[in-house]
Amino acid sequence: MANPLRGEVDIVNRFTSEKHTLRITLNARVEMKQLLGMDVDTYFSKVRAQEKVFDDEALRIFLYCGLKACNPKITIEKAGEIATDAGMKETADVLFHAFKLQNPELPEEEKKSDTLPHLQV
Repeated sequence: MANPLRGEVDIVNRFTSEKHTLRITLNARVEMKQLLGMDVDTYFSKVRAQEKVFDDEALRIFLYCGLKACNPKITIEKAGEIATDAGMKETADVLFHAFKLQNPELPEEEKKSDTLPHLQV
């Protein structure tokens, strides 16, 4: 079960109700940077500038790194399965919430939103 005080959130399988906990930690952000080839903030800035949503690969990377903080044995393929079973929009929403907990200094308009424009799938 997720502990929001630690920045944890659960992603739920829409078919079985199985929960997986994720957390955006410093280690998760570093690994995201390694896998994306750029830091997360730069990636989001590029996505915003192009006014498009991020791709499936990035969604899977963000989820994988967040899940790995709570389950070090997770594979990137399993993260993709979890995203598929949770639903892509639901996965994006959960990731937004996790990033919001990790970064309470988001711009005011993004704090009020349930989803970031770049996280809409």
